[in-house]
Amino acid sequence: MTDLRIIKGKEMKKNIIFSTLKLIAEEGIEGISTQKIADHLNISKSNIFHHFKSVDIILDEVFATILQSMLEPISSHNYKNVKEFLMFIGKGVYQLIYEERTIYIVMFQLYTMSLHNEKYQNLILRQKEKIIQVISSELSKLTDSDKDTCETVSEILLMSLDGYGLSALLDERPPHYERLWELNVDYLCNLLSESKGGSYD
Repeated sequence: MTDLRIIKGKEMKKNIIFSTLKLIAEEGIEGISTQKIADHLNISKSNIFHHFKSVDIILDEVFATILQSMLEPISSHNYKNVKEFLMFIGKGVYQLIYEERTIYIVMFQLYTMSLHNEKYQNLILRQKEKIIQVISSELSKLTDSDKDTCETVSEILLMSLDGYGLSALLDERPPHYERLWELNVDYLCNLLSESKGGSYD
């Protein structure tokens, strides 16, 4: 019986987080409230407060969910070479399924919020550092490039992904963005290969 309550509790927490994600994607972050989340799930506010003490805590969990969704695909595949790795990352931006699109919309909402909120600004910057380290680690496995070069390429990559992601959300043309991304990947491969005089095409 206890185990069943724990499972149901975990499911409800997950439902609250994903319901909040959908609401932010559809309506923006400013008006988010426990009442809106409760109405969206057709449950009481007290049920929300049973799992989360405040909207801020829910938003923290939303943030953690976004970070996990970005980090997991990066290190969960075996790549033949660095170009395949970089192209794979790009596809996660310009070939989005519905759930991924929702996450990207919310991420950009949080970016905007972080410009006026120090807490979220710090979270974004910590998130950025984690992603750079994960990408850099994969680049180190796939190339002979030194640590500094891998980290520099990772940061350039992450900044590029933000721009591509926003453009792809506004203008859904996957073949067009795939071609643009391939040109970007060629440039990044050249940066990596120049540090050791090799080639990573």
